[in-house]
Amino acid sequence: MQYRELNGSDRELVDAAFEAIRRNHWPDHHHVRAAVRAGSGKVYVGVHLESPGVDVCAEWSAVGSAAAAGERELTCIAASSRTALMSPCGICRELLHYFSPQMDVIVPTDEGPRKVKITDLLPIPYADPSPHNGQ
Repeated sequence: MQYRELNGSDRELVDAAFEAIRRNHWPDHHHVRAAVRAGSGKVYVGVHLESPGVDVCAEWSAVGSAAAAGERELTCIAASSRTALMSPCGICRELLHYFSPQMDVIVPTDEGPRKVKITDLLPIPYADPSPHNGQ
């Protein structure tokens, strides 16, 4: 897996995820926030939604916000708890690969946050190829 340094817009994406938690945290329901950058450069945030029967990951919420706004290409995503950057769960990795198989994901490492391709996190996806492919 090749880790790459973050640039300024990547750091802004991480900050957007943490800011979403500071701004909207509901202790019993919102444990994770995500921020996704679209091909347009616009950033969309999402929150983890928890209920007695269904949970929706923050990454899904962020991707849904971008899709609802008409975005078709996602370039990078970051997710965080209130205190730490997080790597997406397996189900989120499938979703991210399906919608944008070339996107970057910001993950925590021992050396600090780094970018990797979603294909590094999910080398053999369940459903491939994506009908979206950023189009």
